[in-house]
Amino acid sequence: MKELQSVLMYEDSLFIHIPKDIKIEPPYINDSKKSKVIIYMEPYSQLTYIGKTQAELVEIHLDSGAHLYLINLDGNPENTNNESNILLSLKEEAISELFLIDLSKKEGIKRNIKVSLIGEKATSKIRGLYLLDKNKQLQYNIIQNHIAPFTASHLVYKGILRDDARLIFKGEVIIEEDAEGSDAYQASHALILGKNPTLDFTPILEIKNNNLKRCTHGTTAGKIDEEMLFYMNSRGLDKENSLRLISEGFLRDIIDEIPEEFIKAEVLKIIETGG
Repeated sequence: MKELQSVLMYEDSLFIHIPKDIKIEPPYINDSKKSKVIIYMEPYSQLTYIGKTQAELVEIHLDSGAHLYLINLDGNPENTNNESNILLSLKEEAISELFLIDLSKKEGIKRNIKVSLIGEKATSKIRGLYLLDKNKQLQYNIIQNHIAPFTASHLVYKGILRDDARLIFKGEVIIEEDAEGSDAYQASHALILGKNPTLDFTPILEIKNNNLKRCTHGTTAGKIDEEMLFYMNSRGLDKENSLRLISEGFLRDIIDEIPEEFIKAEVLKIIETGG
């Protein structure tokens, strides 16, 4: 393992280059306010990148066999752009694991993510969670494009909506003509706290090759079980603490997959204080 040294900072950009076969440890934490981040990873390299500020554009290129863990933790409205873009391309057997966490109080956030699986057996994994309250609106536009054969994309999002919050979630999977054997799955689940949240789920599957392993989607939205809430209240928990525990339990499987313990702790702290 090596510490990251190949970092170049320009006036408004950050460039990270990981040479072939190099595995970087510890994680690289970006808390700068650069509007553009470029990550280029050579074959069989490995990096954990943590974004504590949300750049307008993050452009990522993974060469054959490279493995990227990327965590975007948006918990501070001062560090958040209203619109951010992630563009990611993966060559043969490359793996990307994205953890996209939206917990800030900023209004009108839009996230655009495009993944291009251009090499055979490339794998994209996206896990996301969010908290929305008051009149906050959050919009996701996610495209995962299977260009090469035997590629995989797995996407799972979970979130909690309160008050008059609005979520717009558009998840698109494209299977190109040459992408036989592809495995694509996307799911989005929302827990509703309150009477007036608005949800707009739009899953899109564009399939040009029918010789696939899987290409499916699923969405769910539901309210808290009143019997569960009554049971917790009867055991001495007030409504606020009951809702907090239920919320944490709903998001727990996503939180448990986050690869860095200190990020898990930050997420749990924000959930505990109500976002």
